[in-house]
Amino acid sequence: MSLSITVQQIYNISELYMSYAGIFNLVTGLIGNTLMILIFTILRVFKGNQSAFYLTVEAISNIILLLALYLTRILTHILGYDPVLVSLSWCKARSMITQAFALFSLFTVCFLAFDQYLSTNRRYNWRQMNTIKLSHRLIFFNICFSLIHSSTFFIFTEIQPNVGCAVVNN
Repeated sequence: MSLSITVQQIYNISELYMSYAGIFNLVTGLIGNTLMILIFTILRVFKGNQSAFYLTVEAISNIILLLALYLTRILTHILGYDPVLVSLSWCKARSMITQAFALFSLFTVCFLAFDQYLSTNRRYNWRQMNTIKLSHRLIFFNICFSLIHSSTFFIFTEIQPNVGCAVVNN
């Protein structure tokens, strides 16, 4: 009897910790990414800079990812039930949004590294290829690829009785 009470207390403490850690991550992530967006869009030094463009786009993506991940968990703590486990549309939307924006952020960092490679290359014609137009095209490609990739998660995600919101067809 006392073992089950101890297990329940540990579970309650871990749920409380996860809730407060999620709120902390959400608030600090929103503040940090908002400051990055403001700095890179307001300061004249960064106008027309490809690296600043990539970092701004990544900050926007990170804000959407943070909101998708943590708002449903905070709602679970406030409401007492998980809306993702109740509504199939919430389940599918969160799965697709988290996959799309996580992949989008990852590819944006890769494009940022590619931008740095081009801008520091010893070949002059490669440095000439590094333009803001190329950055816009790569981000457009990134948006298309991330949406196409994450659409499979939207299609195959279901609410399972024992597992919850999960991919049905592995």
